[in-house]
Amino acid sequence: MTTPSLFVSCPRNLEPLLLQEIQALGIQNARVGHLGVFVEQTDLSTVYLLNYGLRLASRVLLPLFRFRCSGKEALYRQARAWDWGRWMGVQQTFAIDAHVHQNPGFTNSLYAALVLKDAICDAMRERTGERPSVCLKDPDVQLHLFLQGEQAIVSLDTSGQPLYKRGYRQEGGVAPLQENLAAAILHIAGYRGQEALFDPCCGSGTILIEAALIATETPPGYLRSRWGFMHHPDCTTDA
Repeated sequence: MTTPSLFVSCPRNLEPLLLQEIQALGIQNARVGHLGVFVEQTDLSTVYLLNYGLRLASRVLLPLFRFRCSGKEALYRQARAWDWGRWMGVQQTFAIDAHVHQNPGFTNSLYAALVLKDAICDAMRERTGERPSVCLKDPDVQLHLFLQGEQAIVSLDTSGQPLYKRGYRQEGGVAPLQENLAAAILHIAGYRGQEALFDPCCGSGTILIEAALIATETPPGYLRSRWGFMHHPDCTTDA
């Protein structure tokens, strides 16, 4: 079971801009994919940099293992055999975000997530006598399952909360603009922080706040205090 590259996800059609942003951070081994960018480095220093410094990204996924998966039995068997004790404790909560594309055994992403959840809980209960709990709102460990054809990848979501949640929004309107989309609008408009910017119909002020972060060269992750990578077993950051 070989592991692929890091995958940095983003909204549709922003992949080329995200690639430019990643390269501007000094990371050259990257290539555009569907709804994101693949980054060849998988070391934690790269994980930290991507999470802290990217304005356009949604999540940074660190692959744990990949395998052939034709359906429920294969997913359950492979996932149950994995050493989950290295990645989470029975006292920690977890959640699974699943995406299925043209897999012969699954037509429903939620069902695929449920099968993976059962495999994890059964594996840990067999080895420890206890099982971890699921928490959908704010889990300790966020996992991601991607099924494309008969290829499956299980990843650790090193971002935790989506990266567009910068930490400065206290409340918003009915449908506030996501922060990474606001940053993308500014990027496409050519805003670099030196120009005067007026937004008379600012709503929650997301575009203006993102512009202020760019103008002051404030990293988008500056105000965040929690990240998914804090639960990586090799992480040296105080969680």
